[in-house]
This record gives sequence, C-alpha cells and structure tokens, in this order.
Amino acid sequence: MFFRSVSCIEFPATVLETQVKPGGSESEELMQRLHPHGVRKAVAVVMAGLWMFAAVPPQFALVPSDPYSEVRAHLETFGVPSHQVETLILALESDDPWEVYEVGAIPVSRDRLIIDGMDYRISRFADGSFSAQGIEIPRISTNGRIQSRGIQACVVTGGSGYKNYDNCQVDGVWGAIVAGATGVDFTIVQGSYDRIRYAGVPFQRCLAGTTCSSPSLVASRMIETTSNRAFIRWQGDASTIWGMSWNYWVELRVGRDTYSTVTS
Repeated sequence: MFFRSVSCIEFPATVLETQVKPGGSESEELMQRLHPHGVRKAVAVVMAGLWMFAAVPPQFALVPSDPYSEVRAHLETFGVPSHQVETLILALESDDPWEVYEVGAIPVSRDRLIIDGMDYRISRFADGSFSAQGIEIPRISTNGRIQSRGIQACVVTGGSGYKNYDNCQVDGVWGAIVAGATGVDFTIVQGSYDRIRYAGVPFQRCLAGTTCSSPSLVASRMIETTSNRAFIRWQGDASTIWGMSWNYWVELRVGRDTYSTVTS
C-alpha cells in the first residue's frame, strides 16, 4: 500500500521541463517552478502512506490454523457431543489414549446413523470415541442401466428374482481411521446362490494421531455355497501416537438373500 501511494504521486510537469536561466542555478529554477502548495501536498500524501502502512489493524494478522480441524469435523459428523470432542482433541496432545484403541474396552452404547448416503452401525465408548461398520445405501436406478464406475453412487437394478448392486462402498471406522473399499458389485438371487462380482478398490483415511496402510484383499469367496456366504475381506495395518498398533479389517458378506458388513 505504501509503495503504491508513492508511485502514484505526480509532480508538476514543469519540473521535468526546467531550464537554467542566465544568472541563476538549476536548483533555484526548480524551487521557483515548484509551487509551495504542491510540495506540501506531495509530502502529505507520502506521510499518509507511511501512516497507513504502519497502522495495519491487528485483526489482519495471520492466525494459526487449527491442526485438528479435520479430526474435529470427523468426530462431529459421527455425532460425538461437543464437550467430548474437546476431550478427545486434548487427548491427542497427551498420553491419554482413546478408549476405542484400548484392548478390552467395552462400548457403553450403540446406535445407527445415516451419513452421506452410508448406513453406519456405531459402537460408542465412555470417552466419546467410537467404532462403526458402514455400507452404502443403494439407490434405485431410474433407467435400469448402470453408469460408468465412479460417476454414479451405489445403485440397484434387477428383474424377476434377482437384484444387482453396483458401485457400492463398504467401510469400517476405528476412531480417527476410516478404511474399506469402493466400487463393490454383488448380486442377490432369491432361492439360489448369491455372489460378489467385483471386490472393489481399497481406500483409507487416517486422521490426526493415527497412521494406516492401504488395505489389501486378503481373503474372499466370491460365490455363496450351501453352508457359507460369499465374502471379501480388506485388511491393513494401523498405529496411533500412543504406541498401539494392530491389523484392521472390513468384510462384506453376501448370502441367504441378504448382505452385511463386519469389522475387526
């Protein structure tokens, strides 16, 4: 702002056209041609620029961003009360691990939430941390056709005695970790064997206080049998800032004319 103010000052054009008169100096000629009020005006503009530069209001100073904004939003999305959100955030800065990561911790309540088109069954612990099992709610296709993978959300189409589920997501949630697979395809056949047609593409999201690897498809049975359901299991490694590490997994089970998710 200061430099722009200075560069915009226009001095009288006569200054640039000075000539030395006989018997006088160039400096004297300049003083004669520069009107005293013009000089004061120019100085006033410069001083105003200096004042504006020095008097920047403090509210425009850079404010550090919240390093836990993403995990805070994640907790709020899954219905964690505000006071417990703050307790869990404080725990990230201390040696007090979230209960969901403790071996043998027992949930104090269970509920079900629909979040961004996902149906989640949630187990909640006393400190507000939680685990969840999710599967995408299929939409009925309006034209009976499936669009390209990744363009349309999970849809269901079908005919007499069967339903095809395409491009669906299955996942698990362990506190600040979300992982699973997208783009899963499977078929439910009334009175016959159900099947998984495509195991999907893995994904993981590890927020503040955690690290995790991309899950791998470690086991599968693509067609239901007389005694066993079809299933796929995606598994990865996870760890926390409190020194805990474990294998997490999420499994889609298809059979007996229904489907469900199970997690570690």
